Amino acid sequence: MGTKTNISIIIAEDHQLFAEGLEKLLTSEFINYNVLAKVNNGKKLMHLLNSYTPNLVLLDINMPFMDGLTASLEIRKKLPKVKIIIISMYTNPAIISQCKKNGVNGFIPKDTSIDILKESIEKVLNDEDVFLTGSNVQEDLEGNEDIYTLRSKLSPRQLEIVRIMNQGTTSNKDIANELFISIFTVETHLKNIYQTLKINSKIELIRLNLKV
Repeated sequence: MGTKTNISIIIAEDHQLFAEGLEKLLTSEFINYNVLAKVNNGKKLMHLLNSYTPNLVLLDINMPFMDGLTASLEIRKKLPKVKIIIISMYTNPAIISQCKKNGVNGFIPKDTSIDILKESIEKVLNDEDVFLTGSNVQEDLEGNEDIYTLRSKLSPRQLEIVRIMNQGTTSNKDIANELFISIFTVETHLKNIYQTLKINSKIELIRLNLKV
């Protein structure tokens, strides 16, 4: 695939400190890749991919507007040859299984050592899939891994409705006005959201605290 400096990477990570640290590591003499850009949500990533085709995209799962699982599906449809690695603290088997179904090439826990990170990226760039499950990764005791898996089944519009409700807007009319859609459309989306998440009300949806 050429020299390392010719290998381009885009980082999609909403924690600025982690994203900057990852960029410094990847561009250091020790690894020496070319980081094209950093974005903090999936929508920005997809917009960027209209102009750039990197060799590799490093994705976080928990990002606003479009999460990593949804973004990975969109990337695979749009750019089937681009390599995708998800770097996350959520190592629930259901999430890793979903990554594989989405066509992701690798999964690396966020507590992985630099050496293993380097080796894993090299393997993926050489057409070898790598799925790691670190023993020291902190699992979410409230079961949010399953929530992220469920959230990946929601459409972008449904995720927008969830995001607006998380910000305190719960009236169907207000949601409709913010999204420039009809109240009937909001009601239909909510009905489908409840069915997907196996809940029955807005209160239950807010209590789930889907971090959109």
